[in-house]
Amino acid sequence: MLVENLASEHLDLSKYSEAYTEELGKLIEVKSKGKTIFEKPVEKMEETKDLVAALKV
Repeated sequence: MLVENLASEHLDLSKYSEAYTEELGKLIEVKSKGKTIFEKPVEKMEETKDLVAALKV
């Protein structure tokens, strides 16, 4: 009964994108041409001891 209540017959998958699949396809295409793939640099987060204060920013 719980599953039936949560199920929806009106699920519209067109609202969602295949971002992961699209990006993976781009990487495969670049790699297949023999090019090097560069990762985007990740910003280093500042360490904090007060989680609540950090979340307020």
